Amino acid sequence: MRENGHLDYGLRRAVALGMDPIRAVQMVSINPARYFGLNGYGAIGPGFKANCFLVDDLKNFTIHEVFLNGLPLDEHDFESGNGLPVRSSMNVGSGKNRVIGTSHGQLLTENLVMEPLLKDGIPIADPARDICKLTVIERHRATG
Repeated sequence: MRENGHLDYGLRRAVALGMDPIRAVQMVSINPARYFGLNGYGAIGPGFKANCFLVDDLKNFTIHEVFLNGLPLDEHDFESGNGLPVRSSMNVGSGKNRVIGTSHGQLLTENLVMEPLLKDGIPIADPARDICKLTVIERHRATG
């Protein structure tokens, strides 16, 4: 994925195989958002999150700019958690973390367990190992 991209790669392949570009964009945006019940995602309009990217054309889908919650991606500070406070009601266990392992061109994933990269005792993304953060927290009893 790193070499080819993700959604942009799928869009390029679909259009190269003859799909209408607008239909291809629909299939990676509003269709999955509706299917998974992600209200407020998948389109641009009132009441939507404005998570999107601008492309130079509808054939190559070369990404020009990325927006998250309506702001350019480079205006977000991911290392600090976007300034969201960790409240004192959080009781989070520590140690190794579950990691979803992916393989190029495959839909199936692996269930891995790895030590996280820590900054000031807090797990952060680890681009050197191609690990992003995704957190599901049982915040009351730290039962795991």
